[in-house]
Amino acid sequence: MSSDPVATARLRCTSVPGSGARSRFLLKSHNINVVADRPGVGKNLTDHPSIAIASYLHPAARRNRLTRRHMVPGWRYSSQIGSAKHNMFAVASGQGAWHAVGKQIGSVLVIVDKTFSNSGEVTLRSADWRDEPSVDFRLLSGARDLERLADGFHRVAALHAYPAVSQITDWILKSISPTTSNASIDFIGDVALQISILKRTKATRQA
Repeated sequence: MSSDPVATARLRCTSVPGSGARSRFLLKSHNINVVADRPGVGKNLTDHPSIAIASYLHPAARRNRLTRRHMVPGWRYSSQIGSAKHNMFAVASGQGAWHAVGKQIGSVLVIVDKTFSNSGEVTLRSADWRDEPSVDFRLLSGARDLERLADGFHRVAALHAYPAVSQITDWILKSISPTTSNASIDFIGDVALQISILKRTKATRQA
């Protein structure tokens, strides 16, 4: 019995109305009958923090019938932060979405791999299976992950400054483009955390 990493935990906690499988302490706190005492249900939730910089693509640089695929080049690299090698991943996309506006937008996404942060958890808000669960990914709880993400953000910004890239792109919103004021670690961490939570919440509701 499974769904996705978030919905599966909720499903097992309330698989039968009024009954569930989870830590007996959590279930009893919501007056749910304990079918099976399984403290591990909803634990060890993990994800990869990520952030992207998007730009407007000039017509000649957009995906077409010859290029076909929208996401081709990707690369691993070592951030030199922490002991893990090849602990970062980046990928370039020639299409931001499948609608008319998205076809004009390209982006470079940088992802923190091999995270140092704590694993997250899914818990219940109530005994009602229709209520959204409480989800805490604990993204960027490790300082090294936040530092690596900030470093990756600056690398991607520098990539956009290369003539080969800048000649075929334009910033979508220059007010939020990386600058000395808004590309701080706190700024990058807040943006990445909000985007990741928004994505996962949307996926859970669709499931």
